[in-house]
Amino acid sequence: LTSHLLQEPAIKIKLPESKTAETQDDQIKTILITKNAEIYFMDKRIDIDNLQRAILESTVDIKKEILRIKADRETDVGILVNVIDEIKILGITNFSIITERSLEDS
Repeated sequence: LTSHLLQEPAIKIKLPESKTAETQDDQIKTILITKNAEIYFMDKRIDIDNLQRAILESTVDIKKEILRIKADRETDVGILVNVIDEIKILGITNFSIITERSLEDS
């Protein structure tokens, strides 16, 4: 499991903190999950039933696809697991769950 540090102001979520978070390039497709269980793919709100289709429509080669998941720290873990399941069903194995670096160790 890999975690990365990113700053994106578009949709407000509170990321969980991690002492080992790293920075990452902004070119990777992103799934956001808000604390209210709203799901966004590439800044467009979608429901879990349409997540696979949205990913497929934006992908040329599913086997080479890289995704990142950013879930609010207050998100129900069940929603996060459902999103990960949808990604894995597509055959995507290269994905990251994004966290923020803890300020206490900076």
